[in-house]
Amino acid sequence: MKNIHGLKAGQVAVIFIFSAVILAIPAIFINRSVMDLVVDRLGIDARNVAITTAHLIEEDLDSYRALADTLAPPDEPALMAYYQRMLSLFRHLKDELGADFLYTEKQVSDTGIVYVLDAEDPAGDVFAPNGTEDYLSEYERQVFMMGLPVITKLVDYSDWGEYLTGYAPIMDTRTGEVVGLVGVDYSASTVGRTTAGIRTIILIIFLLIAVLVTIVIVFQIRLRYQTIKTDYLTGLGTKQHMDQQLKLAVAHAESSKKAFSLGVLDIDSFKLINDLQGHPVGDLALKAVAGAIRENLRQVDIAARYGGDEYVVLLPGQSRIYAKVVSFRILESVAQVHLADTRIPKLTLSIGIAQWEPGMTAQQLMIKADQMMYQAKGIGKNRVVTDTDTGQVSTH
Repeated sequence: MKNIHGLKAGQVAVIFIFSAVILAIPAIFINRSVMDLVVDRLGIDARNVAITTAHLIEEDLDSYRALADTLAPPDEPALMAYYQRMLSLFRHLKDELGADFLYTEKQVSDTGIVYVLDAEDPAGDVFAPNGTEDYLSEYERQVFMMGLPVITKLVDYSDWGEYLTGYAPIMDTRTGEVVGLVGVDYSASTVGRTTAGIRTIILIIFLLIAVLVTIVIVFQIRLRYQTIKTDYLTGLGTKQHMDQQLKLAVAHAESSKKAFSLGVLDIDSFKLINDLQGHPVGDLALKAVAGAIRENLRQVDIAARYGGDEYVVLLPGQSRIYAKVVSFRILESVAQVHLADTRIPKLTLSIGIAQWEPGMTAQQLMIKADQMMYQAKGIGKNRVVTDTDTGQVSTH
């Protein structure tokens, strides 16, 4: 599976899913809050439309009362003209408002009402002609009793479905009597359509935040991974990283039966550099040697600062002979290093090389290369010694 900054794509997917699950909790609350706000807003709109429509009816209240008293479509021409005109006006208002139902009603008993005006198409199945009976809900009862507008929540009516309604009383200002009421209904599906765009925006924002959180987490993991595997001073690998790579190299060699070589490099007289010149100059020396090592390696080779002034180089698929050639090049590069404003005449290294042999563990190979490095120091420093050398080896 593809590796993304030290993480497999599957691991990144797990991080994204985890972030999404965590963020889903506030997203659900936000969505619910938005739904509540939309319901409240539609309720206020429904109430205001009902109030406005009631005032419109009150301007010709006598005609409306006469129509309501007939309890049936009127026969008298003038009243029929009024009825048809109001039905047309209601249909226009309903279409403009996007409401599901717009109607007026009159209370005829403690438990029942009749519809008077209805915004539905008279040819449709749900049109309620003047005088059509229905039961009286508790919300409608409040309007008739109190003479005040009412907004319902989403109420599930067994015959009609789930609706949000705004009610307003039709008042006879001369007597203070509630003649009837106006109802404006919005269905749950209309509320859902109204909030669909908002929910989409919330979803997009939620996904973007989840992606950003994933990127931040991956970046932090990558940064931590880089800290673990990269030496802060030299930019080479760390001891931990080299130990991991060496174990992998041994496992690969065991399966492929192809040898590889390991080099241990140590700066000669480094303690004197620190004692005489100070640790800042010692750090300059460490960086310079790291640069010399880096410039003489292939892209597949691995180099690490193993501790203090000791470095380790892993050369996959290469013999000790190739490793010796590379080591000589490193010695030559280090010899050309000039540390400005210091009293160090030149830097030198002692290098030990060991080649992996079948059955050899990573620890055994490291010990062998380390022993070769100490042999190089013991016979004069500034030298390369391999695990098959019988004499002294030097570049000078």
